[in-house]
Amino acid sequence: MSLLEPVRLPFCDVVMTEDWDAPPGRRFAAFRARHGFRWMLGHVVLEEFGTISSPIFLAPRPLLGKIYDVGISLGHRRDREMSVDLGWPPLCIGVEGEAPELPDAWQAQFLDAVMSGVSTAGIPSLSVQRRVAGGDALEVLRFPAAERAGSVCIVACSAPLLPQHLGRLCDLDDSGLTLAFATGNRVTRQQNATAQRVTATSESRLSALVDALAGVLASAPGR
Repeated sequence: MSLLEPVRLPFCDVVMTEDWDAPPGRRFAAFRARHGFRWMLGHVVLEEFGTISSPIFLAPRPLLGKIYDVGISLGHRRDREMSVDLGWPPLCIGVEGEAPELPDAWQAQFLDAVMSGVSTAGIPSLSVQRRVAGGDALEVLRFPAAERAGSVCIVACSAPLLPQHLGRLCDLDDSGLTLAFATGNRVTRQQNATAQRVTATSESRLSALVDALAGVLASAPGR
C-alpha cells in the first residue's frame, strides 16, 4: 500500500496523511527548515506538539494564503470547532513556480478533489521513491527548486515513529524544508481521562530506516 498518493490540481498538490474525514486523531510528524526557508503556514501545532491532522498542501508561494483559507473550509466540513485533531490548522507549504490563474469555482474544485481523492485529469503523476527496510516502508516525494533553499522534501514512514525519530530522518536531508510523518501510530481522543498507549519503534528498527532513507536521498539527481 502506498503511503504517499498526492491529489493533484493545477494550482495545488495535496498529500493526504489519512482520509480527509477520518475520526479525530493526529499523526506524529517533524520538520526541519534550512537555508532561510520561510514559505510555510499552519505549522504552529507541528512545532509545539509534533503532530498534524491536516493534509499537507503544497502550492506556489503567492497562493499560500488562499490555500490556507480553503484548508480552513475543509476543516469546517469535518467539524465546525476545528480542533487540533480535526484538521486545524491547515499545513501549507510554498513551492517554487508561477501561480496559475485560478478558475471562478476553484474552491469547490479544490474541496471536491480532496474529498474524493481524485486528481485533475491530464496532470502527470508525481514521482515517489520507495524503500523497504525489514517490514517498514519509506516513501519520499521531492519538490525541487532552482536554489536548494527553496526545495521541499516530504517523507512518509509506515513504522510507529515518534517526533524525535522523525526528526532524525529529517536531519539526513539538506532541502530547504524536509517534513516527515509516520502512519504506524496515531494520537486519538480518550474517554474518561483514560491513559493512551502509544507504540514506538526500537532503536535497531529505526537505524535500519535511517540507512534506507540515506540511500534514497543519496540517489537524488544532482547529488
